[in-house]
Amino acid sequence: MYKLDYYGSTEKGRRPKNEDSFLIFVNNFGNLIAIIADGMGGHKGGEMASKAVVKMIKKELIEVNFNNYSSEEAKVFLLTKIRVFQKDLKRIGVEFPEYNDMGTTLNMNIFSKDSLFTINIGDSRTQSFIKKDINKITIDHNLATLAEIDPRFAHYKGQSNMLTSSLGPNKNTNADFFLTKLVSDNGYILMSTDGVHNYISDISLMKIIKSNSKTMEEKVDAIIEKAYNNNSNDNMTFILINYKKNKEKKQKGK
Repeated sequence: MYKLDYYGSTEKGRRPKNEDSFLIFVNNFGNLIAIIADGMGGHKGGEMASKAVVKMIKKELIEVNFNNYSSEEAKVFLLTKIRVFQKDLKRIGVEFPEYNDMGTTLNMNIFSKDSLFTINIGDSRTQSFIKKDINKITIDHNLATLAEIDPRFAHYKGQSNMLTSSLGPNKNTNADFFLTKLVSDNGYILMSTDGVHNYISDISLMKIIKSNSKTMEEKVDAIIEKAYNNNSNDNMTFILINYKKNKEKKQKGK
């Protein structure tokens, strides 16, 4: 079993308002659930979409015991819930036409025993940091990624601000599921919106996270500040989760 320490923060940065939303909570079965949703800039209701999705997730997952789920069961359950959330957003769009074009990314992590279940829609990102390496867990849903894997879209190289998947009443929604086995005695899970990870290098991230003189809160604040100082022009949200394996004490013989 793992002991979890975590902290998250969000800043509007240079934008007039913050369309990012995030939430970290422990459900009634002890599963830590961390969520980031980046409301789509330029679309009316981006803030509404991100807040609505975060609220929906807490309501739906607060009473779910993921400790009893295999990875395949978790995948089927969570992908089914995504369709439910999309229908709920569509109902909001029908009732309030001004929000019909709203959309949001969704990046969610659920800790279950020694496993991490990850859902991703859009270009908010989950990464892992163990010892000396930062590795992506999720794949960004944007034209820049599509250009890397499909030569037909090579002319979109570098266009990371154009999403190929998002969650909303009338959005093209493709959700990815990832299983990560927690095998290290000590590691970190990093979650961020593109206003952070597009403006800070892995070297800078690792340097801040490895600092023994900083608390978790100070590390998150320093990462957001670094992205801002590197001219991030977007809202900035970052969640840092540290997992450490509980060491069982050996009983001495009589």
